[in-house]
Amino acid sequence: MLSTKVHENPDVYLIKIPFENLKLDSTNCYIVVDGNDALLVDTGAPSDEGLHYLQNALQELGINPQRLSFFLTHLHLDHAGLLDRIAPLDATVYLNENDYRRTQPEEVERRYEALYRTLVAEGADPDSARCSIESRSQFSHIIQQDHRFVFTQENDEITVGNYRFTVLETPGHTPGHQVLYQPESGLLFGGDHILFIMSPGIGLFLPDAEGNGGNDGVQLYLDSLSKILRLSPKTLLHSHGPIRPDVNERIEWLAQHQRQRAERVLSLVKDNPNSTGFEITQDIGFKLPHSTWEDIPCVQKLLLMEIGATFLRHLELRGKIEAHQDPNGIRRYRVVE
Repeated sequence: MLSTKVHENPDVYLIKIPFENLKLDSTNCYIVVDGNDALLVDTGAPSDEGLHYLQNALQELGINPQRLSFFLTHLHLDHAGLLDRIAPLDATVYLNENDYRRTQPEEVERRYEALYRTLVAEGADPDSARCSIESRSQFSHIIQQDHRFVFTQENDEITVGNYRFTVLETPGHTPGHQVLYQPESGLLFGGDHILFIMSPGIGLFLPDAEGNGGNDGVQLYLDSLSKILRLSPKTLLHSHGPIRPDVNERIEWLAQHQRQRAERVLSLVKDNPNSTGFEITQDIGFKLPHSTWEDIPCVQKLLLMEIGATFLRHLELRGKIEAHQDPNGIRRYRVVE
């Protein structure tokens, strides 16, 4: 069997789409079925192997892709990468508008140039920053076809047969990350918001072309965790790794983990006044299978540099630290006394 039934009433099947990346080997995608209606939550990463796996799993379940609708938790490659290859153009695709706009070619180019300037200002080597961004930006224009999009917001409802699911906004991993919640059963499709095998990365949210959206990603993530914890979901269907029952405990752990990381960054700034963001990032203490910074692949360096800058921004916005520019235009940090 290429799928596993993981929930009844509503009936939900797990399909693990192959995806080799760092600690990951697959993306958990889910089919919700009721009568003639079916909803696919995320599609998996774009590969021939993944496409054939998904097509065969749907065939095994007796589901015609022509009658599927789609919900995308966020627009990262391993979650939306197969949409163009599996979704009919007249199928309904539910997604967040903010995430969608961020993946369009002009915005990708503008956003990555802004990120490059930000990382260089944090003290990153320009060549390393450029290599990191170019290695990732090629994967950013994920959806290229014009589907029948429905842009969802907080408390919108999606119906599958007799079941209603509520859309909840959970920014942090991406600005437009969303989850699906079914209050009657306590079922939550969580995407990358809450994971057990790793702590989700928090994005650096730079302003868009109109100057909007330069938010504190750390605080948004913590607030999103608190919102989900108040719901106390009974079953979390997340995107990577095995399903586990200790959902609320994991939410509390993730919140504490991010607070401890913020405290770690604050301590580094206090102990090393006038350090650059790049210097602080290298000392945060990420668990990596590499002995030196130079051994880290470009795309992973970008993720780590973004995380470091994100936590520095969080502390700066909360008035814990401040930055000043040195003669070379590099930001150097110190604590606020």
